[in-house]
Amino acid sequence: RLAKLTDHVMPDNIRSLVYVLVLSAPAFYIGRRLTASLIAPREFSVWRNAWFAITIAAFLSDSFFIVFAVAVALICLYARAAHVVTVALFIVLLFAVPLVNITVSGFGIINAIFDINNGRLLAIILLLPILLGKHKLVHRNVGNYAMPDLLAVGYVLLISALEYRRSEITNVMRAAMMNSLDLLVPYFAFSRAITSMADFRKVMAAFVVGMLPLAIIGVFETARHWHLYSVIPYSWVGWGVDYGQREGLLRASASSAHP
Repeated sequence: RLAKLTDHVMPDNIRSLVYVLVLSAPAFYIGRRLTASLIAPREFSVWRNAWFAITIAAFLSDSFFIVFAVAVALICLYARAAHVVTVALFIVLLFAVPLVNITVSGFGIINAIFDINNGRLLAIILLLPILLGKHKLVHRNVGNYAMPDLLAVGYVLLISALEYRRSEITNVMRAAMMNSLDLLVPYFAFSRAITSMADFRKVMAAFVVGMLPLAIIGVFETARHWHLYSVIPYSWVGWGVDYGQREGLLRASASSAHP
């Protein structure tokens, strides 16, 4: 009955959104039961509400910047007001939307500044305030982190510098910015914010909660031969998701955009 209603009445993005919301509802119910001993009910409610809000914003927005980025900022403000802005929330929201790269233009000075996606946006809006907002997190046990810190920074510098072999200095700077958002900001935020086994368990629980909707949606995609999230990259950048198959079955991808 739901298929007949959505197939003939609703636009593709609304139809996909309805299925995603319906399929994810039992996933969050299961997630609540699994993490009841680890996550407070109030914090889990924020995770669930934020996940639904960012998903709805992604499916309803035709532009990454005009609608979606603003919605993500408001969602993070909502989480901050509820005092549950944590690295665990970053994990939950990271898997809610495909990582579609959107080029930030150089306003006529250069071709592009860098590419941004949901993960990098969350790194800027959610992780950076966690990292910079609490002075003690950055300086806690500095000596113990010296070698890992040097290795992480050195790795980012190396892979950014290697870009110079095939491009110009502006591309090296662009790669350094994107690698910092992809690797350094999460590394420093997680390594400083996770200070106990309870924090670690919460992050692992967040990973489970973030994966459960995708697991159920993946089963549905294979059964129906339909990538539910393909409308999002198509709306933002004009390309869809590859309908790759194996043994006649669709390789599900959900919000990962690739199997």
